[in-house]
Amino acid sequence: MKSKARAINLTGSGILLAAFSDVLAYWSKTPNFTINLTLFNRLPLHPQVNHIVGDFTSLTLLEVDNSIVATFVERAQRLQARLWEDLDHRYVSGVEVQRELRRQRGTYQAMGVVFTSTLGFSDMAQQDWLVNQLGEMVYSITQTPQVWLDHQVREEEGALLFNWDAIEELFPANLLDDMFSSYCNYLQQLATDQKIWMEKYPTLLPPQQLEVIQKLNQVNQLKTVTSEQTLDGLFVQQVKQRGASLAAIAPELCLTYEQLYQHAVKLGHQLRSLGATTGTHIAVVMNKGWEQIVAVLGVLMAGCTYIPIDPGLPQQRQWSLLTQAQIQLVVTQEALYQSLSWPEEIECVYVEYNPHIGVQRTLERLHQSGDLAYIIYTSGSTGIPKGVMIDHQGAVNTIIDINQRFGVTADDRVLAVSALNFDLSVYDIFGTLAAGGTIVIPTAAKAKDPAHWLSLINGHHVTVWNSVPALMQMLVEYTSAQSTPQHHPLRLALLSGDWIPLNLPQQIKAIWTGIEVVSLGGATEASIWSIYYPIGEVDPNWRSIPYGKPLGNQTMHVLNQWMEPAPVWVPGQIYIGGLGLAQGYWKDDEKTAKHFIRHPLTQERLYKTGDLGRYLPDGNIEFLGREDFQVKINGYRIELGEIEATLMRNSLVNKAVVNAIADSRDRKKIVAYIVPSETQPKLPEAYYPSEKEGIITDPVERIEFKLKQPGLRNLDSTNKGIDLPLDIDEEALTQAYFQRQSYRHFQQQPLELPEFSQFLSCLRQLSLADKPLPKYLYPSAGNLYPVQSYLMIKSERLTGVEAGIYYYCPRQHRLVFISTLTNAEGDNIYGGNQSLVEQAAFSTSD
Repeated sequence: MKSKARAINLTGSGILLAAFSDVLAYWSKTPNFTINLTLFNRLPLHPQVNHIVGDFTSLTLLEVDNSIVATFVERAQRLQARLWEDLDHRYVSGVEVQRELRRQRGTYQAMGVVFTSTLGFSDMAQQDWLVNQLGEMVYSITQTPQVWLDHQVREEEGALLFNWDAIEELFPANLLDDMFSSYCNYLQQLATDQKIWMEKYPTLLPPQQLEVIQKLNQVNQLKTVTSEQTLDGLFVQQVKQRGASLAAIAPELCLTYEQLYQHAVKLGHQLRSLGATTGTHIAVVMNKGWEQIVAVLGVLMAGCTYIPIDPGLPQQRQWSLLTQAQIQLVVTQEALYQSLSWPEEIECVYVEYNPHIGVQRTLERLHQSGDLAYIIYTSGSTGIPKGVMIDHQGAVNTIIDINQRFGVTADDRVLAVSALNFDLSVYDIFGTLAAGGTIVIPTAAKAKDPAHWLSLINGHHVTVWNSVPALMQMLVEYTSAQSTPQHHPLRLALLSGDWIPLNLPQQIKAIWTGIEVVSLGGATEASIWSIYYPIGEVDPNWRSIPYGKPLGNQTMHVLNQWMEPAPVWVPGQIYIGGLGLAQGYWKDDEKTAKHFIRHPLTQERLYKTGDLGRYLPDGNIEFLGREDFQVKINGYRIELGEIEATLMRNSLVNKAVVNAIADSRDRKKIVAYIVPSETQPKLPEAYYPSEKEGIITDPVERIEFKLKQPGLRNLDSTNKGIDLPLDIDEEALTQAYFQRQSYRHFQQQPLELPEFSQFLSCLRQLSLADKPLPKYLYPSAGNLYPVQSYLMIKSERLTGVEAGIYYYCPRQHRLVFISTLTNAEGDNIYGGNQSLVEQAAFSTSD
């Protein structure tokens, strides 16, 4: 290895340092980090300095940046060049640098990995003499404060000797062993294989871990999935077998499989008569109800693609989605057809129940499994929704897997609590119908009412629950509060879409004896779900419920930035592959290309979720959340969910939410908000938080506080002010109190005073006939008093009003002048919104 190093102008220590850095980068979340290097810094301060026995070592901090793709030779040369440059500053030790960082940042920056090499320290004779004088080395250990891992290298009789001293308690079990084994193999390859010196991506993953990952993603082919199956086709198969069985139970009516089929076929013919054909996009705009099931089946039977749109969205949002999805046909309910506004080019069809419906003419099948089944719009990080295009094949694969894996049959009944525009509804409808089961549909007005859910579960013998954890938590809390014992038929709970509280599975099992609780995960972009974990006993040391292992015909990968499998315990990006992947985002090739990629080595098509995860030793994947949900405080990245999980382990805590807030100097600190347990023991007075002081809890005192109206500023009659003109319908303003929406619009021309007055009128007092106290559209928390509103008005931006700081008086609807406006007023106080403020005529603060 030394001869190879000399050939490329590298030292032996440089080679080992580069290899060590490669291993550290591979087992780290980031390839950019700092190593402490030990220097033998015997300065020539005295002619006899070489005769002194003592510790002349110091430390230098070396930056390692392996984010740049390069061969091993290039990485080693770049690292050695950086080291030579840093050594020019060795008179300032790494300890002093860390101290200075602490002074500037207010916190200690731990850099706990050390590399110590004595290669080339002296000639071999002197080195042999030192070793022989001390005798044969049989054991050694170094222990240094703030050092987590110390890599020591020396040469003895031509052999390379090295060891790692570490605080093993800081690392997960076997992680250091895997790293050290990989490092040894890496050095062996460098010594014997010339090709590895020119490789850009060294193979460092231990063979046993690679085997586990490969087994994890060995695709389990589902025999029932063929290229011919579609979502509506699965339903039609069940119609032939159980036409008289109940398919859907709604508050108004029940539908058998045959009745549901005939209504769907009738709608399909109607859509085709209006010009719908294969690939036509048809929006389904409906409240929760049996009509939704008829609508999506009818659209699919016509060979079209359904796009669910929530009727509760603002009109502008609805119209935007209709335009973006290129909708010309909408299936809706009669009440919504009458109450909603529709674009002129849209033609609406509404579903009606016909108790005497006859046998409809069979619809010729025009679509295949590779055609689009639905497009669901999800929120985009830019504020523009993304239309996720899912084909029949992907969705069919998922629901058949779930039904087979968890034994969902015709004896099951599923409570459909999810909204149609949320992809859990795809399983509620098509998964249930594919199994020959029955869909139980809540009343639209009570769709989020746990009392209504419990009534339906008991009344209709619901056996399968499918929702986000928060809805199950609501059901558990409501059910637990009932005074009479409950006997429920639930046997399977599918939870997905968010973190599952660690105590929730046990709470579920305490109510439903023998229930199977399953965690499911994935992305809308991968056909509902891609990964599962049956939840048995919850380990008290867990930070979260494991994400699990991939479903059939799907793959899950945790990859580092080089698109290689991350080692066990090491965070990486989660990628999904397999049959469930969406075709992309509707009319957004740029986003599709960014998120749906080809693996550079395997060429497998993958979806980049943007989530972080890591492999566990048993082959399961642990979900770590999104990287942007983490916070960085004092140089450390912190996962807030981990703190929440720790708080929840305390018997005194019922619920916990943790956030990071910043003070006026942008210094962040972690704040936890907790809901105490109802059964907490009596504690000494000192244990209760002092922040409770001053909170008004007595109802009479709250009314007296309101009557005082402390939020209003006391004005002197001599205050200079401007009476604002008011020309507004009081009734309209009253109605606006009950229905509020906010808008933002900037104009280039100066704002007229009447228009400005109307804008501020939303802050006026409102006197309501049946209310003894005035009301406000924007009061304080708890509606105790109006907030004080101040405005910074810019020069020549508001007609007739000079620049300055004003107080707005809601009782008199007037502006009260406070002070003049300086040139620097408002500079850099709005952070990321500063550019928006610069465009506006004025800004407000409360």
